Amino acid sequence: MSRSKRKTPVRGICGSRHHISEKTEKRKANRKMRRKNKVLLETSSNLDQLLFKHKDEVEDVYGWSKDGKIRFDPKDPRWKKELRK
Repeated sequence: MSRSKRKTPVRGICGSRHHISEKTEKRKANRKMRRKNKVLLETSSNLDQLLFKHKDEVEDVYGWSKDGKIRFDPKDPRWKKELRK
């Protein structure tokens, strides 16, 4: 149990404690982007001037559950729970 503590004192902001990852939201955004690009590629007649969509053009990342990350002092007793993995 010597390595059961978090080494970097960083956590997400405004997300629930159990929903720390944005993995599902990133998956949905990438799938949506790939689908739009596939449709563009199939329907486009001039492939030389084709511009593919970026993930930020397709999905609004500001609507996701987490608003970023915050660093905290690991010696402060208020953050003791956040240091556990």
